[in-house]
Amino acid sequence: MRETVGLHATLALVMYSAEVSSPTATTPAEMSIHSVKRHQNHLAWDKSIQPVVYVQSGETITFDCLDASNGQITPTSTASTISSLVFSQLDQVSGPVHIEGALPGDTLQVDVLKIETANWGWTGIIPGFGLLHDEFSEPALKIWKLDTNGGFAWFDREKGIKIPLRPFPGEMGLAPGKDGAFSTIPPYNTGGNLDTKYLRAGSTLYLPIEAEGGLFSIGDGHAAQGDGEVCGTAIETPIQVMVRLTVRKDKPYTKTPHYTTTESAIQEEYYCTTGVDANIETATKAAVRYMIDYLVAEHQLERTEAYMLCSVAGDLKLHEVVDMPNYVGRIKADLPLKAPSPSKSNGLVMLTPSFSITVPHLDELQLAKDSIAFELAPPILYSYTSSIITAAELAVYHPYPAATHTKQATMKFLAIALALFALTGTQARPAAEDTFVPDLAADSKAACGYGACGAPTWTTCCYPYGCVAASSGQGKCFRYQ
Repeated sequence: MRETVGLHATLALVMYSAEVSSPTATTPAEMSIHSVKRHQNHLAWDKSIQPVVYVQSGETITFDCLDASNGQITPTSTASTISSLVFSQLDQVSGPVHIEGALPGDTLQVDVLKIETANWGWTGIIPGFGLLHDEFSEPALKIWKLDTNGGFAWFDREKGIKIPLRPFPGEMGLAPGKDGAFSTIPPYNTGGNLDTKYLRAGSTLYLPIEAEGGLFSIGDGHAAQGDGEVCGTAIETPIQVMVRLTVRKDKPYTKTPHYTTTESAIQEEYYCTTGVDANIETATKAAVRYMIDYLVAEHQLERTEAYMLCSVAGDLKLHEVVDMPNYVGRIKADLPLKAPSPSKSNGLVMLTPSFSITVPHLDELQLAKDSIAFELAPPILYSYTSSIITAAELAVYHPYPAATHTKQATMKFLAIALALFALTGTQARPAAEDTFVPDLAADSKAACGYGACGAPTWTTCCYPYGCVAASSGQGKCFRYQ
């Protein structure tokens, strides 16, 4: 949950690691040995608050967090509950946790290991709150039923609209070094209400330490949220979250929150609306307003429903800020409103019960040469009958002639592999020279980078880049270097 206090900007640097693991997996060494209970929370960042737990650097801890309403909203609440909210009780955080050896000038590394949501959540429109608060003056509340096994929440079953669950804590932060109590509503240099949807399980957050012991707290669980959280709330939900807290003495340049994320899956189709104006706020408001108009016209939603949907599944961004006098803002509808058709030419298509996803062409990726080397473990295969894909499609055909399949084929294979790692939790490790996977059955095709480099039959091609195909229907895959 967030309040419009100012502009919170993030510069994203895309970095790929040669070791990718399941984002919710924990090893025995990562099992939590400390815990913070639900009632151990506070409503301000203040270095004078006594810690509830003391931990050593590198230890893990589990937090049991209430939702952002501090329990004021329940699964049986109605819109009238919104009108009676006690705002001074919103956005409490669980903690604080004292980390031994944490000193001002150090950096706290927060590894998000595991997140579990409740089986319900809520999204509200609060009068006077949100990007379009002047256009939505009446309170509204949607109670969601979260399918934690299927990984989605239905927005409207009759219209076929459901939202993938991508849980994260909206609040993670440390006590500021200055004396006094600071509201948990805005973000600070030491963290706080970041509302950054990429801080999911598998991500790492780096926070500058200003107070002795760090005094880490966490809360404001979200089951799903779009960039911008435009109506003021996401799918708010209680969460249990496990993190590892490590003091870093080697990152003195960390002056504001930095983070890395495992996010690499790209959906196939978006619908985007834009707003253009000399005022950034006006441009972004227009982009959201036009998306609401689109959802009402094309998907028969009520305006309040469309506004909520923009908040939990739409990404609000600035396209450009240099072409004076106008700025271009846009909101992207990251909504599974239309399932894509299986394709033999447009990259990877993976179909699951909850959402559809595809990897784009190389010219959309802008990956650096030799940026990474991956091996699938085990190799991902695909097979299909007619046009129905029965498993993951990895080795895909494309329209380029075989002679051009050098860097293009290699880089697209890596992008496909990254998406598969993110979706399936497949393990990855650095490539090893002269290692082949076994011959494959005649009814399957190997993960040879790009459908045996696009050849109509499985003839030898792409040799310098590792893909060696045997006779038609069989193949071997060299691990990419």
